[in-house]
Parts: sequence; C-alpha cells; structure tokens
Amino acid sequence: MVLSNHELDRIAEDIYRDRRIRSSIHCAKCAYNLRTLPYVYSCPECGQPYNARPGSMKGILISKTVGFPVGHALAAALFLIVTIPMVWAAFSAPTPMRIALSVAFGTGTTIILLRTIPLLREFSEVRRLARSIVEEAHEANGEAYG
Repeated sequence: MVLSNHELDRIAEDIYRDRRIRSSIHCAKCAYNLRTLPYVYSCPECGQPYNARPGSMKGILISKTVGFPVGHALAAALFLIVTIPMVWAAFSAPTPMRIALSVAFGTGTTIILLRTIPLLREFSEVRRLARSIVEEAHEANGEAYG
C-alpha cells in the first residue's frame, strides 16, 4: 500500500493525538480484531495493510457487501443443464451442428464457471471469517456458541 504525503501526515497526527479504532473492526484477510490500533496500519496478525477511516475502509471485513452470487450460480447451473445433453449428443451421433453447439455451450459454461467459482470462494471465506468473529465474541463473554 503506497501512501501519499497527506496520508502520512494524517497517520502521524493520529499517532500524536493517540487516535485509535474504538469499535470492533476486523481485518479482511484474517478477521483479527483491529480495535485499539491506529486507523491506518497493518494487521499485526497477518500483515495485511488496512485503512479504517470511514471514507476508505480498505482491508476491512465488511460481510454485508459480499452476498451469495445468485445470478452467477443460476446461470452456471442452467448452462450445465443444457450443455451436458448437447455434449452427450455430439459424442453419440456427431454432426457439425451438434459439435458446434456443444463447443459453444461448453465455452459459455466454462466462462461462467470461471467467473462464479471465485465469487463462491469469496462468499465462503467471508462467511467463515464472520463465523469466527461471532464465536470469538461468545467465547470472550463466556457463552457457548452453536
């Protein structure tokens, strides 16, 4: 993370005035609680740089912004449902049209899956981190979770 002179001045001012994060804000990479740390710093757990200023919020876990990719998942499922019989038909009784259609739909399915899989991984990771934050909060309060 490259910082401008203005940002460096603000960091120095924050340190001088002892301005720190006052609420539970978590690292986007490892879910470490950044409370009591400076607004702009690196996570002490994983080294991920973050900026917790309200206008920036870079490197901060915001679980509500990452939802399940419904549209991508539905498109991938529909393409798979259509592509599998087309490929089967192209192999069982090959004709130029069947081969062309199976290649076209197979390519479309591959592209959609390549876009959907990273979104599903990101969604899963954010859910895992959010779950670990909740479990940690329950443990800190001496409560059983789950």
